[in-house]
Amino acid sequence: MDSNAQFELRKQEHIKLSLDPRSQGSNRSHWDRYNLNHEAFPEMDLEEVDLTTSFFNLKLNSPLFISSMTAGHTDGQIINERLAELSHHKQILMGVGSQRRELTDPDAAKEWKKIRTKFPKALLMGNIGITQVITHTSREIFKLIDSFPDIDTAMESLLEIDQDSE
Repeated sequence: MDSNAQFELRKQEHIKLSLDPRSQGSNRSHWDRYNLNHEAFPEMDLEEVDLTTSFFNLKLNSPLFISSMTAGHTDGQIINERLAELSHHKQILMGVGSQRRELTDPDAAKEWKKIRTKFPKALLMGNIGITQVITHTSREIFKLIDSFPDIDTAMESLLEIDQDSE
């Protein structure tokens, strides 16, 4: 089995494991023993609650982000599209899953380009492992970073990144 097939199989197994009923929480927990009394905040105006935050000078509507492990195989594409749609509409940062495959397979980036076209306001954040950072040139790594301009632009505004260094 070649490395791309192994990668795709591993990503399919991630989704299968996540959806397996044995991985889901039961309806009962130790918290069932406790009863919390509801005390509303009538003096609080929810319109005044502001969850916005920033990440590398990028304004976000929420301090949460969507972490994705579904990139790299066809079964994950529909999941990624749905998550990107949420990111697009709610301006929540979304991690794209591993971009490792893009270092060796030029077609691997097509999924994200298609999603970017469909949801141009999605805030996508790249993802690469330290092993790939160590074993590939900085030029190759920066090419991955450049594929997600939201974070790339925000990071460059904070950091003086020399993309010509090797």
